[in-house]
Amino acid sequence: MTTLTFFTFTDHRYWAFKMMGGGPRLVKNTKGLLFFKLLGTGKKGFSVLPDWSEYAFLAVWESEDDAGLFFKDSSFINEYKQRCAKIINYDLRCIKVNGTWDGKTPFAAMKHLTVSEHDQIGVITRASVKWHK
Repeated sequence: MTTLTFFTFTDHRYWAFKMMGGGPRLVKNTKGLLFFKLLGTGKKGFSVLPDWSEYAFLAVWESEDDAGLFFKDSSFINEYKQRCAKIINYDLRCIKVNGTWDGKTPFAAMKHLTVSEHDQIGVITRASVKWHK
């Protein structure tokens, strides 16, 4: 199971930025957590300019129960709940995988998954900015 959680801040933006570096220590030994990344976002959803008011947490879990327990009881999530204006969580199902993240392929496409025209679809991309080009 994969989750993608967005945190929106009106205040505490500096704290949110610091969590990009300090947050991993709060989640790295979480039961059932197979892979995670803390993510920044671009202005207006897609830009090289950062949106300092919105961050995301991408996670792959062994089970829905592990994910549910984390979102209910973890100190990481509780810290965010105390400081952010809005939290939106998406439970994701993988349709297709291409490439690696830190040399790993954390996502597995679900076999026999059908998608209709009414389903919501998101695309997660990993890109590196090469400043010298």
